[in-house]
Amino acid sequence: MEELTEEERNIKGEELTEEIKEIKMENIEFSYDGKTKVLKEINLEVKKGGKIIIKGPNGSGKTTLMKLLLGIYDAACPLDIGE
Repeated sequence: MEELTEEERNIKGEELTEEIKEIKMENIEFSYDGKTKVLKEINLEVKKGGKIIIKGPNGSGKTTLMKLLLGIYDAACPLDIGE
């Protein structure tokens, strides 16, 4: 059986072996149907220990953004979760 890379293990939901020091999203876009973008040019940077509030009216993309962060949805641009 082929050995998975660290990135592949993380995508498949296995335990991270590196400490996460920041989460950074740059120019994230997302579309459910491949045509209409529901998130456009989203930028976010959170350092370890930092706190943010995601606030907005119903249907503004809060849950979609969280699902992108959790890897439930694939973003059009890569997420940088690193050192």
